Amino acid sequence: MPLRIFFKDYDDMERRIVNGNLYQCVKSYLINIMEEERTAVYEEKLNIRRAINCFEFQFDDGTVLNDERLEESSEDDACILRHIIMQAYEEAKQKMRYAKDNTPQTIKQMQTELLQEIQEADKSNDIRVALCSDSIFMLITNKRHYVGAYRIDENMKYKQRIKVYDDMLSAIRRV
Repeated sequence: MPLRIFFKDYDDMERRIVNGNLYQCVKSYLINIMEEERTAVYEEKLNIRRAINCFEFQFDDGTVLNDERLEESSEDDACILRHIIMQAYEEAKQKMRYAKDNTPQTIKQMQTELLQEIQEADKSNDIRVALCSDSIFMLITNKRHYVGAYRIDENMKYKQRIKVYDDMLSAIRRV
């Protein structure tokens, strides 16, 4: 399932940014899946554990880690991470449809500024959509997937940081 189907257009993107907290959704999903997989075979348990480790060191509290630590992540870790995010997001979408908008005003302001930064970057025709909450950011481009501040190329390898993420982070810290 391609990540780009998360958003139909900018209005859809903005609605999901304001109403959703992907980081908490994924954390909750990982906790639930660990409880459900207690009877799973060893290999399945190992994959789940690796996914949690990958998720934690990539996104815990929105921290951007150094290149040395990112290099510890394998291609399998990257694939598992993307799969877990997609599954958690699909599960969260059902709940978000009926959720009331009680997001604190500060978070709304932060997300509005972030969206403006993304729209500015989109003028280069490089960025297609963006997915964010107060803790996690993912940019998806026409050619490559961006996770956090690092690019994942076609071979699922972590690549260099991207300038637009630094701009996004600056917008958040101004709030």
